[in-house]
Amino acid sequence: MSAVRDELETIRCVELSILCARDIIVERNTEPPNLFAKVKFADEECSTHVYAGGCPQGARHDLVRLHCTEGDHKVTVELHDLPGFHVGSLVIDLLQVTAKEPTVMVFALQEAGDFHAAPSLHLGELAIRLETGLQHFYTPPPPGPPN
Repeated sequence: MSAVRDELETIRCVELSILCARDIIVERNTEPPNLFAKVKFADEECSTHVYAGGCPQGARHDLVRLHCTEGDHKVTVELHDLPGFHVGSLVIDLLQVTAKEPTVMVFALQEAGDFHAAPSLHLGELAIRLETGLQHFYTPPPPGPPN
C-alpha cells in the first residue's frame, strides 16, 4: 500500500466475494471453464477462484476487504479462464454500494477481454456478494521497527 494512501481518510469499507459467472464467452468448448478473477483496487491486485454456471452446495469464497477513499473507490474485476484467456472485465464504483448486510448483486461484464465483440453482445455476468462496513478513519501504524 502506498504511503500517500495511508494518509487518506477511509470513507467506506466494502467486503466483496465473487461467487460465480454465467453466460460467458470462453475460448474452448470441450471442457468446463476454469475461472478466476483478478480484483484490482488502488495500487493492489489479488486473484480468486470463480465458479462457472452457479455455486455448488458448500462452496467457499474468498473475502476481499477494500478501504475506499475519496480518490480510490472504483474496483476493476477481470474474469479469466485458465490457461490465460481474458474473458472480460467490469468496474464497480464502491461509493454506490450501500448494503449494510450481505447482498448478492449481478453485474454484466462491460468490456470484452481477448476478443473483439460488438457493443450489443452480452458478454456474461458475475454474481458478487457485497457488504459495506461502518465509515471510519484509517490510522497508519506508528513509525519504527515492527514488533
